[in-house]
Amino acid sequence: MKHKNKFFLLFAVLSCLLVLSACGKKENSSSTSTLPSAKSLIGDKSSFSKSIQNGHFEQNLESKKLQQAISLTGNYNFDQITYASYKITNKSKTQTEQLWLTDKKLYMLLQGNHGKWIVTSSDANNFDSSQVTRRFDPDTFSDLNDLMKEQAKVKENNSSYTVTYSGTSSEIWKAMNILVVDSMNSPGGQNMNIVRAINVAQLNNLKIQYVYNKSDKKLVSMNFSAKFTALNNANFTWNLNYDDFGQYKNLVVPQKISKNAVEVSKNK
Repeated sequence: MKHKNKFFLLFAVLSCLLVLSACGKKENSSSTSTLPSAKSLIGDKSSFSKSIQNGHFEQNLESKKLQQAISLTGNYNFDQITYASYKITNKSKTQTEQLWLTDKKLYMLLQGNHGKWIVTSSDANNFDSSQVTRRFDPDTFSDLNDLMKEQAKVKENNSSYTVTYSGTSSEIWKAMNILVVDSMNSPGGQNMNIVRAINVAQLNNLKIQYVYNKSDKKLVSMNFSAKFTALNNANFTWNLNYDDFGQYKNLVVPQKISKNAVEVSKNK
């Protein structure tokens, strides 16, 4: 009889442990968050457009074989105003340029202007304003984002979701070709030889990363990097970064520049 009571007591204890274990697993599974899909993050075109309306950008392009390096950095409020600082190093020579671009005016500080800003209309001859502003245009990313939302992977960090792509997709490369072309031209310039070179370039590696805030799913930053071969088998390394979204709503041309800039017609 004693053995029988011990058996029932042991059975009751084991049953309780099994129930508690099952409850624990259920609680753990319910507390584990499900990752959002790349499609749900990138696929929201309205949210993407609003996120990138203003911010900070920086791009770099380098070819050791050509002994050339190009950098462009600045701030923007799309369709309203852009500030950019440009630098190109070709072998031992370096050329610098700064500009403020609005919907009506273009202010420029060229290396040969002895520290004086000049001003002309934003649609001046030999200057393509869209070559500067389309890198902030949501439409520029439309095809790229459609491809990214299907091929990218999502990772979770402490306070963010990271959507990443790494590979050599010719479709994705083609969708972002215009960004690479613009990085190889001086701001506002367009060289068709560069367009043709990038269209036939050999892509060696491509990495893309979008970072979203975990709490509200808003875009925090974007990073693009690529290694490719073009222009007589020269290897290039290219990077383009966007961040500080929403922090440049009140971007304006400094009053010192707008008041003292010399009209191009008067400078001749």
